[in-house]
Amino acid sequence: MFDPVTPYEAHINQLIDLQPIRDAGLTVMVDSMWGNGAGYFPRLLAGGKTKVVEIHNQRNPVFPEMKRPEPIRPTSTLACRLPWITTRTC
Repeated sequence: MFDPVTPYEAHINQLIDLQPIRDAGLTVMVDSMWGNGAGYFPRLLAGGKTKVVEIHNQRNPVFPEMKRPEPIRPTSTLACRLPWITTRTC
């Protein structure tokens, strides 16, 4: 069985120095939109002060709450309705 995670992670690490992001103490919100990318950001940014909050991180081909599974409005504004989002830039 092919596991794409290891080569993908190695390639990302060749392109980007993630350690400064890990050490920055940021809170990063990721909407995986019920897709295959769920779990990548928490794994890539683990091991530092940065916290990753992932929503819609279970695979679901029905894409609940979305009329179209695209990262455009109104779908992209779902995260803006989370109670812990304090900056309204959506």
